[in-house]
Amino acid sequence: MVLNQEGENMESKEELLFSLNKSVENLIFEISKVIKNNMIDDEKSVYYAVGTSLHWIGTCLDRINQVDIMEEHKGIISAFKGAINAQKHNKDLIRFDSFMNCSILPFTLEAVLSDRGLFFWSKLNSNIFKWKNQEQNYKDYLEYNDVKSTILQIQDIIVDYFKEI
Repeated sequence: MVLNQEGENMESKEELLFSLNKSVENLIFEISKVIKNNMIDDEKSVYYAVGTSLHWIGTCLDRINQVDIMEEHKGIISAFKGAINAQKHNKDLIRFDSFMNCSILPFTLEAVLSDRGLFFWSKLNSNIFKWKNQEQNYKDYLEYNDVKSTILQIQDIIVDYFKEI
């Protein structure tokens, strides 16, 4: 085991980042596959990729809670915590519509494929969120924004904060 100056397991930190990076790579692959084929070949793979990415984002965000978060990052971090919580507690609300109807991701965190080939986080009902600030931050940072770019943005933020732990 390799420990840092504070006595924390550095291997665990690297394993978390590895898992986050792999889950994001897989999500981007699944998104690219849908866009390339102009259809959803395997809904379960898309569901798995989104859920796995959100899981590892949440796990990493829990780890950086011990670091002083810059004000400019608090909103998007809160938005993702809200999205993770909504996904985690609303598994019964899984819905897939046809690709042509543009609603394609599961568990009320549906994403929309636009005519430009981008997945967007869709609007969620306010009763899904545990905290009002998470609901507002979801609206400000994720709702109707590109899934791939927001996932990559939070991944970069996490990687930067992991340098401090």
